[in-house]
Amino acid sequence: MQELRLRGYDVDYVLAGGTATDVTRRHPRQIQQVGRLLEVSSIYCSSMWRLEYLVARSDLVLMGTFKGNRTIAELARRYGKLVGRFDHYIDLKHPLNVDFVAVAGPYFKELLLQWQPEVNPSDVFVVGSLRFDRAQWPEVRQQTREEFCRFYRCDPEKKIALYLTTSPDTMDDWYVEHFRKICDTVRSNLDFTLVIKPHPADYAKRRSYRFGGRHSWEILAPDATIVRPEHGYQSFRHCDVGISLASDVSHEFPLFRRPIVFVNSEGWPRQRRGTDGHPELKPYWPQSVPSWVGVGCKIEELGQVLSTGCYQVTDERRYQHHISRYCYKNDGLAYRRLADLVDTIMVTRLKETSLSSTAWLYAKSLTTRVSRRIRGIVRDSGRS
Repeated sequence: MQELRLRGYDVDYVLAGGTATDVTRRHPRQIQQVGRLLEVSSIYCSSMWRLEYLVARSDLVLMGTFKGNRTIAELARRYGKLVGRFDHYIDLKHPLNVDFVAVAGPYFKELLLQWQPEVNPSDVFVVGSLRFDRAQWPEVRQQTREEFCRFYRCDPEKKIALYLTTSPDTMDDWYVEHFRKICDTVRSNLDFTLVIKPHPADYAKRRSYRFGGRHSWEILAPDATIVRPEHGYQSFRHCDVGISLASDVSHEFPLFRRPIVFVNSEGWPRQRRGTDGHPELKPYWPQSVPSWVGVGCKIEELGQVLSTGCYQVTDERRYQHHISRYCYKNDGLAYRRLADLVDTIMVTRLKETSLSSTAWLYAKSLTTRVSRRIRGIVRDSGRS
C-alpha cells in the first residue's frame, strides 16, 4: 500500500464484509483496528453499492485471494477494469477470471498452470510473497531469544518445540486425539518446552463452534504456552523445531533456518496429496505442503525424533533450495516487486475506458437498483 502510494497511485485498501463478498465468514468491521490495517487507512465495504462505486472509479482491481471474491472480479470485468491476483497460493484452484497473477515461487506457477491449463504462462509472474516479507521486519529480526523467552516465561535453557495447529473447523476426532498425543509427547521430554502457535482462525472464537465458542487450546491444552497472533514469525525464529500434522507454514520455516517435523497424517482423509519429487515420503505430507526442510515420522516415533535430535538440518543448501523454489527470495522485498509489476501492467496493458462509458454503466446499475427499491416501497405501501 505504502509503496504504491509513494509511486503516485491513489490506492483504496478495501475490506469486504456484509453483502460485498461471496463467503459466509466475512470480515467484521472491527478488523480495521487490527495492527497494520490502521496504518493503511483501509475502507470497510459492507454493501455492493459501495463496492460498485469503488470498482467503477478504479483502473485496476488487485485481490490477495480469489476465495469469496468472484463477484468482485465479475463486477470489475463488467466495468472493463484490469483484474489481478497475488500471493495466496492455497487458492490456486479457484477459477481466476483475471488478467494476471503474481505467485510466491516457481513451484506455484507450475502448479497453477497444471491445475488451470487455460491460463497463459505469460500472465503469471513470480514475485515472492507479501506474507514472507514479514521475516525481514525489524520487530521480528531484532528480538532476541532471551526477550522471547522472558515474554512467554519459557526456560531459556530448554529447547522450544513449536506445535503448529490446523483450523478448528477441521479438527475432527482423529485430529483432536493426535493433538493431545503430540502435546503429551513434548511435555514428557524434559529438554523441551511446548509452545503452541494456533492457526489464525483459532484466534477468532467465532470460528471455534466445535469447542463451544472457545479456543481449541482452552479445551485441548489449557496449560500450554500460546503464541500471540502478532508474534507468529518471532516464534518461528526462536523455536528449535516445528511440529505439525498439517500446516503450510513449512514454507516459512526455512526463512529462519528452522526444521519442521510432520507427524504421519495418513488416516486423516482431508490430508492426501502427491509430493514434489519425494513419493517415498507421501504418508507424511499434508495438504498444500509439497516439500519441507525436516523429517517425517509416525506419532509413536515423535518422542525418539525429539530425543535423538534427528530432526536437525544443517545443510544450508536444503534451505536455499526450498526458498528459491517456494518463496523465491528471502529479502523482504516482494512488496516492491509486486509494485513493479503493477507499474508494468498499468503501462502495457491498461485498456482505455472512456469516462462516459464508465459513467453510463454505473448510472444504469444505479437506476436499476433505485427502481427496484421504489417498487419495493410501493408494494409494501399497498400491503399496509
